[in-house]
Amino acid sequence: MTSCDINSSATRVFHLQELMDTIGYYLSPPELLPCVQVSRHWSQHFIPLLWQTINDRLYGWPKILKGLTTSTTTTMATQTEDDNNESRAEKEDWIRGVFVKYGHHIRHLSASGFITIVSAQAAGTCTNLRTLAAAGLFMQPYQEAQALMMQVKEYLDSAEVEVQEVLSKALVSPVFEGVVLPPRKPEELREDIWWQKWVFAQRFWLLVLQSPQLHGLRLDKNFMYLCVDFKDGFILEILASMANLTKLDANFHHHTITLEMVLEQVPRVRHFSSGYIKPLVPLYNKTFPHIHTIHCTHDLELPELLSLLRCLPNLDQLWINHFRLPTSAAAEASNNFSAAIASRLRGLHFFGGSVETAEAMDDPLADVVLPLLPRLTTLSARILAPRTAASLGTHCPELQTFRLVDHGYSIHSEEEDQPFYHAVVTLLRRCPNLKTLDAIWQGIDASDLLEEPWICRSLETLRCQIVGIDLLTSKGNIRYDVHERVYDRLAEMTQLRVLDLGHEFRNGFDALWMATGDNGLCEIDGRMYTWLSPPIPGTLELTLASGLGRLSALKKLEVFGFEGVHHRIENKEIAWMAENWPRLRTLRGLHEPPAHCRYCDDVKTRKLREYMEELRPFVKHEGVGDVHAWSYWHNHRLQCTF
Repeated sequence: MTSCDINSSATRVFHLQELMDTIGYYLSPPELLPCVQVSRHWSQHFIPLLWQTINDRLYGWPKILKGLTTSTTTTMATQTEDDNNESRAEKEDWIRGVFVKYGHHIRHLSASGFITIVSAQAAGTCTNLRTLAAAGLFMQPYQEAQALMMQVKEYLDSAEVEVQEVLSKALVSPVFEGVVLPPRKPEELREDIWWQKWVFAQRFWLLVLQSPQLHGLRLDKNFMYLCVDFKDGFILEILASMANLTKLDANFHHHTITLEMVLEQVPRVRHFSSGYIKPLVPLYNKTFPHIHTIHCTHDLELPELLSLLRCLPNLDQLWINHFRLPTSAAAEASNNFSAAIASRLRGLHFFGGSVETAEAMDDPLADVVLPLLPRLTTLSARILAPRTAASLGTHCPELQTFRLVDHGYSIHSEEEDQPFYHAVVTLLRRCPNLKTLDAIWQGIDASDLLEEPWICRSLETLRCQIVGIDLLTSKGNIRYDVHERVYDRLAEMTQLRVLDLGHEFRNGFDALWMATGDNGLCEIDGRMYTWLSPPIPGTLELTLASGLGRLSALKKLEVFGFEGVHHRIENKEIAWMAENWPRLRTLRGLHEPPAHCRYCDDVKTRKLREYMEELRPFVKHEGVGDVHAWSYWHNHRLQCTF
């Protein structure tokens, strides 16, 4: 661009009246031109990115969607009818204006408030959504619902007018003509709440219909309770019309909707999650090769589980509560087609059950289910029973991950009995491709751990509590031979990135509530503990004298945890860790206690933490509770469906 072109462009800036009124006094024409160019570049490239994802509960979106100043901290989730003397109409107009201006940029919308959904649809610009989530829903009064109620008031007062005629005069769109069911009690028509549900339900499904590129839809457990009812099949018709819908997380409460209906009428769905839906009936003959993920909170009987595996040949991940033993007739029927199952399932996840259900599931899981899953790579369960562990080694040679879903807070007998100690060790002995053993709530006796060699040389994550280590001989002398053998066994796993050896239970609220004075706390080896969680007895000492130096072979170690372990770590051990584990980035065991039980902190632990911070300032200190297995399960499930 020549100097003449620049001068000409700079001169044309004077024709931009809004710009001149705002900053023209402060800048010369050559300086105004770059301002315009930067503004245009920002509008073309950055504004679309900023508005690509909206969640009205997170970050600054609550304030943005309310048009608040930085001095106001009220979020949308805390709005009330007389919120800060700001009229509801002004709020709704502001939110609608936001969507009118920026709605075409939005690709991912997660809404909790009625007003967000209603405004987004009414704006008419949110037509490019890729994902839509109605999550954490709460009811809000808004103008449109109240206006509709006033509109039909005269009809409500007329005894000659039918309810359906009243509803037809208050439709948001003709799409809903004749499909919205009237309230069960006619008097509900005179209540604001019903009309809020009425408008919200229509606006939400219109928002879905006006988003032809939508590929992910999530309706949380409150959704159906906060909507009016539609006639059978109407919602499935809407979902069936969505050509790109592949991920559906919907808690259907209608007993008439079955899994079969969803799979048949919404054939493009690849990932389906629902907490309230009838499973496939046993011996169902159709197949649905398009389904890759199923998440269902139901308890299934064994024939129902086998039916899923048979009808969904390409199923990759299956999440269920647990399965029950069937009746003798159902069991006999299931045997007739179990041999025909050729499942490609790679992930099986049980997130419910107890010790009793684990024992009941052990034989059928080991003898019937696992032999059908040769490609299984991941198993999640609340308890691992012995025969199940052995069957995994025999029938699932590709197993890479086992996760023990949290079923308690501690391995202490005061909290919960820990059955099947040796079951987890079986995986280390029989699963050559095992990479992750995440069972931090499970104790493993050192004698079982050392009894046979481990064949899982590619192990990267080991999270379990090694117990049963005797420090004293029968004559009272200190012995470290068991320590050294355990260290040697761990040192063989040279690919380890995560080694977590303990988990303690610290709940300051329980301690304060159930105990007073000195009974609430105890001091052991200079460290303070709540009464529910003394250090785990019979664990590794983790000192150089006991053989900690043998773990220098773990050069890839990134996370080391010893929370709750009865260790005797001092400064020299901290210095050794800092020097010999160059990739170390997280320690679990020296972290600061949570705020509600901060009084449990002790000087010794704090000094060790400060010393590590001095040597390796970028090492993060956290507790096992910060990486809760349930959080992992929940987040992974959402990734499967969204």
